[in-house]
Amino acid sequence: MSTIQQPAASDPYAMPHSVESEQGILGCILLDPAESLRRLDEFCAERNVHPGPLFFVLPNRQLFELLMQMHASGLVIDMITVWDAIKVQGLEPSIGGLQQLAALQDATPSAAHITHYLQLVLEKYSLREAQVALEFALGKVIRQESVHDIAQTLHIRTFEKQDDPPMNELARRAADAIEERFSPNTKYIQTGIRSLDRILGGVGPEYILIAARPSMGKSSFGITLAYNVALRYPTRKVGFITLEMIPEEIVTRLIDLDSRLATNRYPEFTEDDHKERARSIAKVGKLPILFHSAMEKNSIMAVCAKMKQWVRENDMAAIVVDYLGRIGGRTERDDEYTSISYASKMLSIAAVKLGLPVFVCGQLNRDAEDEKPSMQHLRGSGTIENDAHKVLLLHSNQNGKRQHFDTIEATVIVAKNRGGATGEASALFHRYCGLWDDPLLPPI
Repeated sequence: MSTIQQPAASDPYAMPHSVESEQGILGCILLDPAESLRRLDEFCAERNVHPGPLFFVLPNRQLFELLMQMHASGLVIDMITVWDAIKVQGLEPSIGGLQQLAALQDATPSAAHITHYLQLVLEKYSLREAQVALEFALGKVIRQESVHDIAQTLHIRTFEKQDDPPMNELARRAADAIEERFSPNTKYIQTGIRSLDRILGGVGPEYILIAARPSMGKSSFGITLAYNVALRYPTRKVGFITLEMIPEEIVTRLIDLDSRLATNRYPEFTEDDHKERARSIAKVGKLPILFHSAMEKNSIMAVCAKMKQWVRENDMAAIVVDYLGRIGGRTERDDEYTSISYASKMLSIAAVKLGLPVFVCGQLNRDAEDEKPSMQHLRGSGTIENDAHKVLLLHSNQNGKRQHFDTIEATVIVAKNRGGATGEASALFHRYCGLWDDPLLPPI
């Protein structure tokens, strides 16, 4: 750890960071774990920042995460216990041994300095975020996108006159926004479920929550959306972040819904079924869908980082996240309510900042099983309905008998639509293949 070298100051591609300040934080925690971690939690909570990404140097980040794991588990933190944990997790080649831990303590004058070190690494982290934003904005400049879009990406002033605009100017802007929304090059997308699209009128850069009680098909709805958007916008990418299934399982479901043939009935397939299945495999294999499994690294920071990477590297149409209840919060010690509240807030911010629709699957409480759901049935946190720009609630019309049907009549309740209409869209949920579509119209 002590052998890590900082990049040369003349290197224009070095991401901003401070090895000494990162190691100073670690030294403070080793010197006085209780007080240092209390100050760290207070510092990060006041600034609404997760401490993990503050560490740029990998061994420093690994040691910090190890200390957080020990603290969350109620373990004593000292030189011997940390050294034992390093050996158990096989991190010695990266972090080092007792000599490196002792060097961290010796180089730290006092644990009281932790706030100063945190401020320094936060400044470096902010500079790294700015560098990434600048690179992202540069891509928009090269593609000659609008100045307003670039300014929004960077969150910079555009030096326009800030006087309150007159009514005729507001009317012109509203007309331009409507025209842009339905233009061929719009960033607004259609879900492909026509009865729903008639109500929504398109989905833009916003956080859309899709909620249902267990077994009501929220994951299938998210997969159907990814499928429809990928077919409708073949030159753009659709991202799918999964916290429940591995990507191969989702692709199997895509093949099922495209062919309308259930994998679990494979032994019963006819020759025509096998031909249709082969056609679907070839078709699904060409869909512009990106997958990321976040089952291990499930923190909201990791999820948002992947979303940023996709947007930076691709022309994205939408992102689907399945599902909210499995996303981790700021720390491993957060309870379900705190984790969901924080994750929901960060997803809402990310959707607007990244400039694309983010569909997030969530759950309803089981007491919504035999009654029409409303936003009061949202499970996990009372802040979700405030964070989400749109809330879609999936409801079966079969009065508790859905387990007896391969296809069920359902309703997609648009319970919230910020800036638009609410209402109910009729739909069919083909449980045997996982497809959601319109009751009277063929799927797109």
